[in-house]
Amino acid sequence: MLDGMNRSALVFIALGIAVLAGLFLLLRPEAGPPGAAPAAPPEAAIKPPPGALPGEPGPVPPGSEPLPDAPAMTAEWVVRQGRRESGPAVVVLQAGDEVELRVTSDHDDELHLHGYDLSMPLRAGQTGSLRFRAGHSGRFELELHHHHLELAALEVRPQ
Repeated sequence: MLDGMNRSALVFIALGIAVLAGLFLLLRPEAGPPGAAPAAPPEAAIKPPPGALPGEPGPVPPGSEPLPDAPAMTAEWVVRQGRRESGPAVVVLQAGDEVELRVTSDHDDELHLHGYDLSMPLRAGQTGSLRFRAGHSGRFELELHHHHLELAALEVRPQ
């Protein structure tokens, strides 16, 4: 009688292992359901958001899209040895104005406009240009991020 029970137990265990192996093959994460497209490779799922990597511009907030045509206003600065050498301390605009901010620095840095959360890398000796429409009003700091230099204040007055 023990032989019959042992044989039944062995058949039951073997059947259980076969069912578990079938379920594993069917439900493994990279396989997906039968007939489904293959899963994307892991590196495709780990893309950082725009602006997360050094030297990449950040995302553009709604109402602050880059402009294809010439801006209504341009302001320019020159930075040497971590200080503003030329350019306005305050730029005054009306909400809705198109603007281009141009900066030339003798050091690599990142230009950042607070409030609009716009940024762009600056390369030493090259003029960087940040163009956008002033979509909302207020007073916003324009800074060189790595030098912690407040370059100017951007005052956007309501329409």
